[in-house]
Amino acid sequence: MNKHSLLKVCRIQEIDLFFTERGFSRSYIFKTIIYPNFFISKATYYVYLGINAKSKLREKGINWKKELDALVPVNYTQLMKELSGKSLFHDLTKSKFEDYDKMVKEGCKH
Repeated sequence: MNKHSLLKVCRIQEIDLFFTERGFSRSYIFKTIIYPNFFISKATYYVYLGINAKSKLREKGINWKKELDALVPVNYTQLMKELSGKSLFHDLTKSKFEDYDKMVKEGCKH
């Protein structure tokens, strides 16, 4: 596994540890936190729990705690709200479409 995959595993293990220590079941943790945020299957979740990712990162000379603190998860809900009001093609002007239409009508002459 590469560095980022191992960091993802560490993040999932930290989440799991936090909530299992507070009495939540792994099934509940998966359904409410892991799946909606990481989009992995339940089988993958259990495989990730069995990987000694922190040790593998230490072997590579990577401080996993520092790296995890530096990674800020993307808030996809907020991102979608910000993008919903904007056109992805706002920089395309009508003249560009007219040039394209003209090129298509004439055919590509290369």
